[in-house]
Amino acid sequence: MQMKTRPQQLRSEFQYLSKGTHNIIDFIACFSAIVDTLISIEALVLHIDQIEFIPEALPTEYDLVIDVVNVRSKFLSVDEVKSLMLTQESRIEKTKKEVAKTIIVALVVVDLNVMLVAMEIKAWSNAKFAINQVINLAIIIIITQLSSMVVMELLGSTVVMELLGSTVVMELLKFL
Repeated sequence: MQMKTRPQQLRSEFQYLSKGTHNIIDFIACFSAIVDTLISIEALVLHIDQIEFIPEALPTEYDLVIDVVNVRSKFLSVDEVKSLMLTQESRIEKTKKEVAKTIIVALVVVDLNVMLVAMEIKAWSNAKFAINQVINLAIIIIITQLSSMVVMELLGSTVVMELLGSTVVMELLKFL
């Protein structure tokens, strides 16, 4: 059994290094530590080896950085690549926050719609309305899922006016 020399072992670590779930700063620190250790033991670490390693270690959300490195690897410094990775991580985090805000707003809207429907069901069950009111409720549930422009067009139609009655239509218009 042949033992790996220290440079070979470090190069293996270098080869299997992956960003994984770590942030870019931690990834860069690990990357730099391996390179610095290789240099300290006087192992030859080519600039191009460092640059060409990076795309292999990054996940697909860093495709922009990967493309730039693959096309311009001979012209980029390691610091420029690190800067590109940090910028991309910042963009990814910003996008994640925007998506989270959008999801929260959507959940609030859904909650409000559910509350309105629940209030209508309670009011109608207390008043012991007939089957027509249940049909009206189904129509209201469908209408609350549509955009307000479409709802206004629907509410203006004579068919909906006849089905719901003008009082219910006027109440719905208040919510728009």
